[in-house]
Amino acid sequence: IFASSRKVYAETKEILKESSLLDPKNINGITKMFSEILIRDFHVKYKIPFVILRFSNFIGEANEKRGISIMIKNAIQENKITMYGGNQEIDLLYYNDAVNAIIKSVEYNKSEIFNIGTGKSITLKKVITKIETQLEKDVEISVRPIREFESIYCKLDISKAHKYLKFRAS
Repeated sequence: IFASSRKVYAETKEILKESSLLDPKNINGITKMFSEILIRDFHVKYKIPFVILRFSNFIGEANEKRGISIMIKNAIQENKITMYGGNQEIDLLYYNDAVNAIIKSVEYNKSEIFNIGTGKSITLKKVITKIETQLEKDVEISVRPIREFESIYCKLDISKAHKYLKFRAS
């Protein structure tokens, strides 16, 4: 079982299927893509089964030093939030759901690639609005330009994971 990333995909506004074009724009996506290639080649040569899970963006307590999780932590502690861009659309996957997908993969007896996410995207600006609603207060935000290594759009087709792994994010 290999934990890959939605970052292996090319930049597109289309819904991303496991068969969509791979053309990563950052080092994380590039290393994940090359790892996937090695795993598939190893499978062809040695017939060892594999499952590749292409995870969306993580959210949860275990990731409180990065991304959305640090934004939430800073908002709770009344610190300024730094937002890069704001109009990017991302799919947020809770860590417990990721663990669930891994467990379901252990029992899967075929070689396959699956997108793992919620199948829904949300902009960073809407995430901040939801944070403010939950906290019942405005949050101080420092908006910076989007970083060139970030994807602008991500909506995963998770129907294959639902059908074969019986996976659905909570």
